[in-house]
Amino acid sequence: MRSKDPTGVSVTGSSDDRTSWIRMKYDIDIPSGTTFVRATAGNDMNKNIGGATVTDDQKHGVFREEVDGEAPDLLRVNTDGEEVENGTVLRLSVGNITEGTSAAPTGNGPNALSADWGHDKRLGLATPEMGASRQEIDFPAIEVTVMADADATTIEPTLRSTVGNPGDVGADAYQSPKNFFTFQTDHGYEDGHSDGSKIVGNQNFSNHSIRCSPRDTPTSTVNVGGQPLTTIPVLPNSTDDSLNSTDDLSVASIYGLDGRVLDVVDEGTDVGSRIQIWDPHGGPNQKWAVTGSDAFSREIVGSSGMCLQKLNVGSGQFGDDPSADGVTPVELGICSGNQNQQWVFFPEVTDGSQRGGPIVEASTGSRCLEVADSFSANGTPVQLAPCTEHANQLWNMA
Repeated sequence: MRSKDPTGVSVTGSSDDRTSWIRMKYDIDIPSGTTFVRATAGNDMNKNIGGATVTDDQKHGVFREEVDGEAPDLLRVNTDGEEVENGTVLRLSVGNITEGTSAAPTGNGPNALSADWGHDKRLGLATPEMGASRQEIDFPAIEVTVMADADATTIEPTLRSTVGNPGDVGADAYQSPKNFFTFQTDHGYEDGHSDGSKIVGNQNFSNHSIRCSPRDTPTSTVNVGGQPLTTIPVLPNSTDDSLNSTDDLSVASIYGLDGRVLDVVDEGTDVGSRIQIWDPHGGPNQKWAVTGSDAFSREIVGSSGMCLQKLNVGSGQFGDDPSADGVTPVELGICSGNQNQQWVFFPEVTDGSQRGGPIVEASTGSRCLEVADSFSANGTPVQLAPCTEHANQLWNMA
């Protein structure tokens, strides 16, 4: 996303780029028909965005310092922008600081501050170099975990919008401080001038509140940006009582090579925790449930509520990215229903067969869960590899 002046005023004479955006907030709705579990913002926020303040000798925005520890945070807020436990909106910001000028001081939150440096020097979520002619901004991925209500058939995530939350009146109205993305353009001047501007030569160096509504024109109806981002079907639980528990997900161990079991390394419960084999001890990191009524597409869920998935990118404890020979590590991930969490169980896995059977990657049908290198010692990693039906690829649940 590029920092540009929506008014079209030339700042440098050759470009219409504003020098800074400050007090940004980014709002998404917690989907209706769900119970909120948790949300995290990824660590891919780039260096051109962060929390900041201004120094006392601020002149034209060239003196600015980053505030240690003031990284962007993710808050749960109500429709008035106040942080509350049962808020229906997730907000990415710094300190819940939102836009607000003397001309338009209401920025949907308790910290909607004017740009008067004598009033408050906090800039909230902002681009760091106010003297730069252009800023490229990368927002982090926001990962939300919810639990579908008992009668829900679909989950439809939205940006902050009356489509997602009809009770949030004005959320997608034109120039509303409730708009899903708002910020303030900034040139380091106080904004308290009666004409709303600061003239230097023939250039307009004012501060403006910018509020982004999902519509093509000020008078048009809400466009696709205000509609559901996707539709996620809610799948029924498995009808196989042997693989379900009404109390928890700790229902069975999955036995592999030489009687050792599928085990989460160091009893991890975080995204990215790796999988190995270990002597059975009955701990929660060795208990698994198989969910889903489709025999050709099931999830393997640990007692932590996280799903077994193939590694997508990155490296970890047991090696690098998926290799050219088709071998891919496996790990825990937030259950999402994505293809990298879907598995096909041969009947021998669950029918009590002593020999056991393969657990196959559903998306390819040609790669199986295996103990690496057929080495059965404690701590040997579990991975995906081309199916061979060798003993290191045979599993059974008990």
